[in-house]
Amino acid sequence: MKKYLKVLIPVLFSVAVLIIALLIALYLVKSSDYDKLTSDYELLNFKYGSLLDDYNLLSGQYLELSKQYAELQTKYYELVEEYKGLNLEYNKALDISAELTSKLYSAKEELNGYKIEVQSSLDWFKENATLKSKSIKSKLDSKCYSEKSGSCYIAEACLNLVNEQFMNLEYKDDTTLGKTDKFISINEFLENKGGDCEDFSLLFKAEINYLLEKCSDKEISIEAFVISDSGNYFLDNSNSWYYANAKKHNLEVGYIYPNIVCGVLKDPNKADVFGGHCVIAFSKEKINYLSDLNKLDLAELVEPQTGQYLGRMKYGPTTFDVEYYVNGEYLPESVSYIKQVITDNDYYLYQNSWKGYESIYDKFITLEQEIDSILEKQK
Repeated sequence: MKKYLKVLIPVLFSVAVLIIALLIALYLVKSSDYDKLTSDYELLNFKYGSLLDDYNLLSGQYLELSKQYAELQTKYYELVEEYKGLNLEYNKALDISAELTSKLYSAKEELNGYKIEVQSSLDWFKENATLKSKSIKSKLDSKCYSEKSGSCYIAEACLNLVNEQFMNLEYKDDTTLGKTDKFISINEFLENKGGDCEDFSLLFKAEINYLLEKCSDKEISIEAFVISDSGNYFLDNSNSWYYANAKKHNLEVGYIYPNIVCGVLKDPNKADVFGGHCVIAFSKEKINYLSDLNKLDLAELVEPQTGQYLGRMKYGPTTFDVEYYVNGEYLPESVSYIKQVITDNDYYLYQNSWKGYESIYDKFITLEQEIDSILEKQK
């Protein structure tokens, strides 16, 4: 037994040593794995911490972005509604623009109609500034016009003689003619065998224009007459006709251009009472434009139905005033004023300011150009 134990003990000791060695080796292996795992754990834990920080950062950013997104979404919906509103207004604006464009074209067409009317009126005054009647011309040549020593003489009272005695023209008011108070052409006046004051004035002006053409390049002297206490004023070259108690009165030198002026004036057909009446104003320069009306200051006034010298115009603060010639003096008359002027090519009317067809026509042209500019921008 002792012998057996002697053999067994070493063996057991060796086994025990081997087991211990194995255990030590196993421990060392496990210890190394543990250290590695610990190191890996610490690394993973560090990464986890970093990831957690990133997560928290990203989470905060996400929340901020979510908030911004919600705000942007709100603004987006607001913009969508605003766009819808603007689009609706835009479509309305398009409709209004189309309507306005249509109205502008209509206005332009209507404006063109007015232009044609105004141009027609301007043409009418130009047409009726000239005398076409050969019979009247013949009488004027033989009775009312003469030349002497390079000068030309025109007797205005003779024009009335020709018109009344030889052409059988007489004063007729609008009621007699069955017309409204308006200008009629010289041809209509002659066909009607008369007319009112503006009709006589239109013919008288055309007759003077005809005689002025005959006096071209000559010194011109125009004579009228004034009332006197005695004496006879002969009307024609043959001294066959005369006014009693009248005498010659020459217009101021150079005052030769006839214009019709109308307003509140003495009317010879109504016992010289003041009322609406037209006479002839002789200016020193031709009245061609609205800006020329001031040249009517001191224009010589003559009654076209008699050839009597009346006085002169005075440029007033608004319209033209009248100074009547009485016993060799010019006397102002507060009742009289002139508010209409008819020249060879235009008609002027005072309504708070002087206006004329040509100035209105120019404004139509300007307005038409403005409309064209607007329509061009619409294309």
